[in-house]
Amino acid sequence: AEDRQVRFRFLEKGGYVDMAKAYREIAREKGYLVTYREKAERDSTFALSIGTHRIDSGLDIRELLPLCEKLTEAGISNVLVKFTASRDNVAYIPGERLRETGILQEYQEKYSHIPLYEYENTRDLYVTEGEFALNPQYVDIAEPYKAVAVNGEYTKGWVDNTGNAAYILCPRFARQYVDYRMRRYPLEDYPYAARLFDIFATTNLSEGECYDGAHPCSRLETAELRKDCMRYTREKYRLDVHTEGTAEYYVPLCNTFEGSLAVMNYPGVDHQGEKVDLDVRCRIPFWELVFHDCAATYFHWEHGGLSQPSRAYDDAMVMLYGERGMFLPGFWDNAFETGLIDEMIERIRKLNLVLDRVKTDRMEDHCFLTEDGRVQRTVFSSGVSVTANLDRHTPYEVDGETLEPWSVRVYGPEGRIL
Repeated sequence: AEDRQVRFRFLEKGGYVDMAKAYREIAREKGYLVTYREKAERDSTFALSIGTHRIDSGLDIRELLPLCEKLTEAGISNVLVKFTASRDNVAYIPGERLRETGILQEYQEKYSHIPLYEYENTRDLYVTEGEFALNPQYVDIAEPYKAVAVNGEYTKGWVDNTGNAAYILCPRFARQYVDYRMRRYPLEDYPYAARLFDIFATTNLSEGECYDGAHPCSRLETAELRKDCMRYTREKYRLDVHTEGTAEYYVPLCNTFEGSLAVMNYPGVDHQGEKVDLDVRCRIPFWELVFHDCAATYFHWEHGGLSQPSRAYDDAMVMLYGERGMFLPGFWDNAFETGLIDEMIERIRKLNLVLDRVKTDRMEDHCFLTEDGRVQRTVFSSGVSVTANLDRHTPYEVDGETLEPWSVRVYGPEGRIL
């Protein structure tokens, strides 16, 4: 339905780094290249999440304040923590439970230096009880906006672990969703200044198509309504916004994107390319070469398990790309008793050796140092360089040093950092 243009730009020399730098200028022309510093100047809340790791807590609610205490004792505050994925005797808790138990009040009194974030989902509507508690008031507001497919049937979405399928809501409902959530959980009582919007950059735009005559919506309108929801949340409520998935047209509106540090799935324990993760021998940090000083990406939440065997690989990749860690401490790990919380804190300390130095840097260079592509190096605008061995089994000799499997070397202008 639209006239479209395709632009080709041919480079006479250079490789993917030069391509990325050329594309960075195209992104600037499009208005997508808005840096962290520019966003923080425009929106004070955006400063909250510059250089922050994610802690997507699945802990028991009684462990949330001890988690904050541990982080505080360790001097760590550059994290975004989600309380509302927490559990009470294995069941998901409603947000109100955090106030009923006094947890949020004590957090505000003692640990408000640790920023919280909230998960938002403008898409899924459950009209029957299942894994998640039913909210009849929300059902009354949202049900008229159930999306209708071209065949006249309602469109279904996510299926919870009880087999209960959600209805997909029309994108025209997004603003009303945000208003409802802010009425139900006002910031003065529920201090979640950062918001992660689910699926906005992961599902295709056809999912937003709606053929209900009361609120019809096309794919093009879906794209605009998703961006409008981000803009509305930021401008009306002064919130710091993030989304699942990555899309360049969200960069001026969002600070971070979950998932695309891998390919939005759990890669198992091999991480050598023989499974489903991207093969480290040919993947390049194109996003970081273009947008590292503008918007960050994490691994998807499945990578956050504190006991997953490949966590050393994840950390090496995060440091190589100058990105943020993803952590999912869960009640199932007995994370305090097993020492996994202490290990998580030490991992964050290590990641911070790079992140604290490069969080607003441009990525200037990336290269492969070995023929098999498993040893790689990045260089950032502050002069920090990170060399990573992404091989699971084999040590490599690099610059006269032995680089053990899944480990990194970090140098700055001042010399060796790690």
